[in-house]
Amino acid sequence: MSGWNFSDYLTSIRLNHAKKLMADSELTNAQIARLVGYTSDTVFIRVFKKVEGLTPGNYRETKPF
Repeated sequence: MSGWNFSDYLTSIRLNHAKKLMADSELTNAQIARLVGYTSDTVFIRVFKKVEGLTPGNYRETKPF
């Protein structure tokens, strides 16, 4: 992970954990956002889309868990 700043590293950790949590269909995006350290589901969705290229909802639809 050489060359990453702390913010990029933290975002990567949060989103990787969020993707694992998405396998539980009972959890909402707002709940996942809080569990991985975001204070707002809006910020979580924005960051997720910027990094992954699709929203958390679309990610859940396209990934078989």
